[in-house]
Amino acid sequence: MLRRFELWCLAAGKDRLHLPGDHFEMPALPGSRARTCVGFFETTENLSHWLEIEENAGFASLTDVSSFGRALAVQDWRSFSGEILAAPDWGTTISSASPAGIPCVWLRLSSLPIIGAWQLPRTYAELNNCLDKDGHDLGDIFVTLGRSMRRVGDTGLAMLMMGFPIPSKFGSENERIHWIGIQDIPLKRRKSYLKGFRNNDKSREYLDRHLASSRNQLAWVKCENWAPDQVRSRLHQPQAMVDPLVLLIGAGSLGGHVADSLARSGITRIEVQDPDILLAGNLCRHVLDQADIGKHKATALADRLNRSQPDIRARSSVSSFPDRLRSDRPYDEYDVILDCSGENSVLRAIGKFPWTREKIFVSLSVTWAAKGLLSWSSDGTALPAAYVIDRFEKLIEMQGDVVDRTEIMEGIGCWHPVFPANPADVQLWASIGARFCLETISSREDRCGIHKFDDHGGIEYVRA
Repeated sequence: MLRRFELWCLAAGKDRLHLPGDHFEMPALPGSRARTCVGFFETTENLSHWLEIEENAGFASLTDVSSFGRALAVQDWRSFSGEILAAPDWGTTISSASPAGIPCVWLRLSSLPIIGAWQLPRTYAELNNCLDKDGHDLGDIFVTLGRSMRRVGDTGLAMLMMGFPIPSKFGSENERIHWIGIQDIPLKRRKSYLKGFRNNDKSREYLDRHLASSRNQLAWVKCENWAPDQVRSRLHQPQAMVDPLVLLIGAGSLGGHVADSLARSGITRIEVQDPDILLAGNLCRHVLDQADIGKHKATALADRLNRSQPDIRARSSVSSFPDRLRSDRPYDEYDVILDCSGENSVLRAIGKFPWTREKIFVSLSVTWAAKGLLSWSSDGTALPAAYVIDRFEKLIEMQGDVVDRTEIMEGIGCWHPVFPANPADVQLWASIGARFCLETISSREDRCGIHKFDDHGGIEYVRA
């Protein structure tokens, strides 16, 4: 550890902490123990927009994302006069989240505010010196922020966000805006005791301005870029596709897991259609949980998808396909029709529907006891439902499974047979099905086949 520190000091002294071509890395937050995280949304396309904005300071609107108040998101960036200058393209959950009630001022800087070799400011005085290089007076900012804080309530909470352009690698061109912030700024509240000062706004503003030159320690807050390419950077192959509008018919265990994987992979616009209610018996295989019992599967699944990623805009329809009464979005607007119902009647309904625009049709269903996954994909203005059903039936016959639909009952005293399948198998086929969908969206290839277990426990794909 000491040797590593020695090497760091030697590199810092020679200004060689980072070399051209190294991945850009932010300095550590000095003394930060905050558990709060602030999410912002900055893409490479946003950089030019920010550079065209004349204002270099204003108010930021923060919203609560997590139920524990430990995750916030920037809803929009405004001028001090209230004009919206930038509005992130958030999904449903963040767009509809409640205001956090935390006054926040943003500042735009020309570069990362550092002191020494690669150190963020530790005190308000150090930060004030850094901001002065960009023409910002931290004392004036605190006066403005203090007034805002006292207007919204006596919470004692306030935040400052600072944004600046950064590259993806040292030595390369700037790529996007990055934000850092400090929280819990101890500005004077309406009920603050002002020792030695009159109890009026003039005294509060004087003390707020004085804070900017103090040696009080900064409370840095963790900030993260939740733009799609950043929040999905852990994917092996981040999706670089046109984001299609998907209609998922069937929100059962297979459809739920498939939709969850699609959303996390970058398919942000999904409408779930299913009339069924979630029962306790569904929980052994479904992606939903006990809190959703009694809810419509479509509604609960859409809510889950919206919570899964910051940019998801999932909707629900609690009806069977087709719903002749719907008027808010015509069926022909969808780019992908994804059937996970496992019902031939649904396939026939899709086949009979008068589509007028080309789209991708995908059908996924598991065989008896989830021993295999039937899959179909085609591109056009109609689904050949009779042909799909015939191909699926021949694949099932080829597999040779004996189906006993009275094998397992719903429970003692209930003469109702159920579909037997283990959750591990359903999730396995759902993962393969999601991959099948993503490949089809990318290639638009027509395919029909079955994924099944081979004699050695592996998986093989047999085309029809």
